[in-house]
Amino acid sequence: MLGRCTALPRLASQRSQSTSSSPGGRMVAAAASGDSDAAFAAFKRQQEELALRRDRQFIYSGLLLAGIALFFSVRLSQRARIHEDERHATRLRMYAQIEESDQRRERLLGALPELAQTAARLKPEAAARVAAEVRHVATK
Repeated sequence: MLGRCTALPRLASQRSQSTSSSPGGRMVAAAASGDSDAAFAAFKRQQEELALRRDRQFIYSGLLLAGIALFFSVRLSQRARIHEDERHATRLRMYAQIEESDQRRERLLGALPELAQTAARLKPEAAARVAAEVRHVATK
């Protein structure tokens, strides 16, 4: 095990002592002191810290994606609700127009005798036209 760490004391002399606070600095400082077990432990800690950092990044990215998915889901459900409200309003307008049309038709049918008397006094072409229009309204 000591044979692997022969280059580490040279690296330790090249670096300043201020790096001993970082995981890599602790590893170099331990290797410079000749303690290969401490260097290996520092290396192991560094790898564990990196793995933990990767795991956190993975969790945070998953949470971010879940948040984005939730945002779009809520937005789509709001749009669906808005479109449903618009369809309901359109349906109500159509029913109101149908009701109005039926009322107009009833008024015309109620005024049919008066229209027939007026048509009798008109020229024959105009009387035929009024009668055709009245028939058209009555058959709707």
